[in-house]
Amino acid sequence: MPIETITNHVNQINYNTLTNIDNDNHNTSHNFSNYIDNLLNSINLTQNNAKKNSQEFILEKPGVSLSDIMIDLQKSSISINMAVQIRNKVISAYQEIMNMQV
Repeated sequence: MPIETITNHVNQINYNTLTNIDNDNHNTSHNFSNYIDNLLNSINLTQNNAKKNSQEFILEKPGVSLSDIMIDLQKSSISINMAVQIRNKVISAYQEIMNMQV
């Protein structure tokens, strides 16, 4: 799965979170969890695709080039790094909210 798809998911999460602020909290959290789930599924597909292509290259199947494998591995690496950064930002935001005085 291309990195642009993952970026689009993140942008969609930001857009939907901002537009759904007036909606019920349960509905907004449900949408957010769906987008996170979709994001993780797309990362998983990217990693599985890279693994499958590298295994096919090792088995010397025709039609699989080293450059395609390297690109797939980089996409996989970038997507997992982006997921880790998103997780870090969410945790940081949560901790900041929890430290606010009411």
